[in-house]
Amino acid sequence: MKIYEVKDIATSEWFDNKAAALAAVKATETETTGGPIAQMITREIGSGRKAVVEFLNKMEKETLNEVAQKRLSEARAVIRKTASKPPEPMSQEEIDEMEAWQ
Repeated sequence: MKIYEVKDIATSEWFDNKAAALAAVKATETETTGGPIAQMITREIGSGRKAVVEFLNKMEKETLNEVAQKRLSEARAVIRKTASKPPEPMSQEEIDEMEAWQ
């Protein structure tokens, strides 16, 4: 048995016939993108309860893999604030040198 997944950036919607899935993909078209945002994925499921359970487990693994890949690909920026040493006070000799230089 075939079912159709229309996958958007954040969500998935499922259809039992190809025409409805293609219409949903077409509905995501915008002028700014120049085409559909969603994509259609055809999924094959066997018949019976066991096949449905296998399919659901497979989908869960794919979702977990996608989440893990996304987390790995995100760049993490760390900003460190370190205390800098306060300036050392000038000695009287350094003050006298600067005054003489000016």
